[in-house]
Amino acid sequence: MELRDFIVTPFIVALIYSMAYFIRPYVSDPLNRRYFFPALTAKIIGALALGVVYQFYYHGGDTFNYHTHGSRVIWDAFTESPEAGLRLIFDPNVDSDLTLYRYSSRILFFHDPSSYFVIRITAFFDLFTFSSYAATAVLFAVVGFVGMWFLFLAFYEQYTHLHKWIAISTFFIPSVFFWGSGILKDTIILACLGAIAFTVKRIFLDRRIKIGSILLLL
Repeated sequence: MELRDFIVTPFIVALIYSMAYFIRPYVSDPLNRRYFFPALTAKIIGALALGVVYQFYYHGGDTFNYHTHGSRVIWDAFTESPEAGLRLIFDPNVDSDLTLYRYSSRILFFHDPSSYFVIRITAFFDLFTFSSYAATAVLFAVVGFVGMWFLFLAFYEQYTHLHKWIAISTFFIPSVFFWGSGILKDTIILACLGAIAFTVKRIFLDRRIKIGSILLLL
């Protein structure tokens, strides 16, 4: 944890809850609305707890390799040259650009495409959090929550009477809100699986074919 975490994270959290307050009526109904904020809170707590465990118990690990030894380097590049930082995030051919070697050589997973993809996402969030680990982890938690809310809705719409058990299994099982909330591949994968489950139901079961659903599925 750094000073920037204690300065930036409260603002990010406050902004997220403010936005969630206005969005909730459009993505929930009177029955499932009770789960919205508890589920969001569980994801945020899980993301922060994961960082604490990795820092003080494991003293490192993938989540810090993605951020401290990954996206933080891109943030440093961005502060020195915004063009260099943005290219490290968005340029698909960045691995062959020797002009960025002084940055790319410091990124632990630079030559692992799947891991570097996570670093790209983390670095993009860092642009809004000033590379605060905790604040960026909270944004990952929001991504995970959105995906899990999609997954919850996919089953809730089929089995409304089981809403309590669907909510528990989707949001509140420790392995889900802990490992599926922080700066890890798991968070992104679970979020995408939730979006896929929801859109597949919409398109193929409900026969509600809309451009938005197709784009989300893709």
